[in-house]
Amino acid sequence: MKALGVLVLVLLLSLISTARAASVITTDLSLPACPIESEKETELDCPWAAIARDLESILKTDMNPETAKKKIAARLWEIAPEYLKHLDREGKLAGPLKQLWGKSINFDEGAKGIIIPEAILDAVLARAKVPARGTGVEGSMYPARIAHAGFEHTYGYLLSNLKTAYGYKRLRWVRPDIENGFGIPSGTIVPLPKKGGLFSNLTYFAGRIAFRESNDQDEAALKVLRGADGVSKDVRTFNFKTIHGRRLSEVIHLDGGRTVEIRTDFIPFTSGTPESTGGNAELLIYSFRDSALKLPYLITAFPIAKGFSDSATNAKGLGENQTIITRYNAWVPGVTESKKPLAGTRSVSTF
Repeated sequence: MKALGVLVLVLLLSLISTARAASVITTDLSLPACPIESEKETELDCPWAAIARDLESILKTDMNPETAKKKIAARLWEIAPEYLKHLDREGKLAGPLKQLWGKSINFDEGAKGIIIPEAILDAVLARAKVPARGTGVEGSMYPARIAHAGFEHTYGYLLSNLKTAYGYKRLRWVRPDIENGFGIPSGTIVPLPKKGGLFSNLTYFAGRIAFRESNDQDEAALKVLRGADGVSKDVRTFNFKTIHGRRLSEVIHLDGGRTVEIRTDFIPFTSGTPESTGGNAELLIYSFRDSALKLPYLITAFPIAKGFSDSATNAKGLGENQTIITRYNAWVPGVTESKKPLAGTRSVSTF
């Protein structure tokens, strides 16, 4: 009976998640089929996977990124107007918050593929009013693959159909793992939130955790967060004093006196059950701080399974003269594409 009860709970959660993910996104019946079981899609991927497939059909007939971008924006308005309305709203209101994100590489090393088709990503970035792909990445070998991490990892990931070993990139937003894991009201950190926006709500939540140190950069970032518009009250009033976890800090001293600190925060969930959090147990937040810059930068945030953080913080990999590399598709100037191995110090602290 207990096993049956758990099964019923899982099914109910799946139905609720599906409903909240698809209820107002589109009513267009002409979209491609979804889910496609052979592609390992579930109801949680719908209708996003179908929308992405519809947009990808445009790319097959128009190889020009600029004209394809315009066609994609027009098609999105036809099949997913609420998506564009949310994105447009964030583009207008989230100005200061955009400064708190670094750059990400639109290529998955594990899956060996482009995460979001370039013209689709271009349409997202343009509506969000952030710099186009390749902007401000002088010296990169692959500038066309580099974009604003915040909008790539939120609105962009919703339209990614790249299969990875960990599932589709959108899974972190269509499943309520983060909300259930921290007791955040349902409908807050989702594709189309009831209040605020996916980008703004996530930025505030992750930023309040990542930018907590007593240094000029983190303090400047917190000031930006507190003055930002378009953030849900449910996120603003969250009791961040209940948050505790571990930080993996990787510090590199570069030529010219520049110091870069790459920070990975592992925050155990404070509520929910394994069934209600998709089997995940913690939230990972990846950010970095550069002594040459005025603000620190977020790169990504996603739920992780139990044991992941233990492996990442294993004592064998700590100490001085450790090889430091960027992870999770981050692009950090002078670090990610360094022509020589970079050594630094890796340490773990608790908070």
